[in-house]
Amino acid sequence: MELWKAAPSQWMNVPVLIGVLYKAAAFCGVLYLLLAYTPAGGLWADLLQSYELSVSLTPVNLCLSLACGYVFLAMLYAVLDVMFTSYVISDERLFYTRGVFSRYSDQIELYRVKDRSTDQPFLLRLIGLGHVILMTSDKTHPTFKIEGVRDVLYISDLLRDCVEKQRREKGVREFD
Repeated sequence: MELWKAAPSQWMNVPVLIGVLYKAAAFCGVLYLLLAYTPAGGLWADLLQSYELSVSLTPVNLCLSLACGYVFLAMLYAVLDVMFTSYVISDERLFYTRGVFSRYSDQIELYRVKDRSTDQPFLLRLIGLGHVILMTSDKTHPTFKIEGVRDVLYISDLLRDCVEKQRREKGVREFD
């Protein structure tokens, strides 16, 4: 029975956007220096002649076009990656699925959850988001993070109730 289902917020892409813009600016700077400061008849002149490109294609235009294309494609992938990530909590398991082109799915039996905590960094807390961090005895996910979701305290309490119920039903006790 599905008790909770969500996907991370697109706000999780803000650090990705900052990194992509930084890389695009660095790429533009390096490419512009390579193209603009070549001697006459150098790389840029050869490129224009060999492809019969318009004179209006200057090093600045080329740099900006390539940077905009890079930013667009990188952000499109980041948005799709978050969009195709989902978390589902049932009364027995936590299901996790992600992937744009190739899908990866996994599940964690709730009776394997040892401890849980919540993390609400300042900027995410301002918009009502946070992370739920699970410490488990699962081999593939000893630490699992439910990222960028609303109501982290509710989710943490829901997980606690489900974990306790599963442990009682299966007679599981935690030993360290």
